[in-house]
Amino acid sequence: DDQLEDEISSFVLGFREEIENIKPGFGDSIDYEIDKITNSLQSDYSEERNNRINKIDNEMDNEADNRNNKIDNEMDDEAEFEDD
Repeated sequence: DDQLEDEISSFVLGFREEIENIKPGFGDSIDYEIDKITNSLQSDYSEERNNRINKIDNEMDNEADNRNNKIDNEMDDEAEFEDD
């Protein structure tokens, strides 16, 4: 993995240097656009992750509420049975 990462970095840096030689400052524009894309992807990932966590939390809360309601109903039924 490190070797592949190094090769990609080397390729990108070499490509960036070539662009800078042809059009100075263009590499910074590319870096800016890459940063925007990266931030957008990270934001989308974080939002999706939070949505999934919230969904699971809600399901767990509903499950606990249902279980507690069932226990309460059973206890009420037992209390009514004992009163009779």
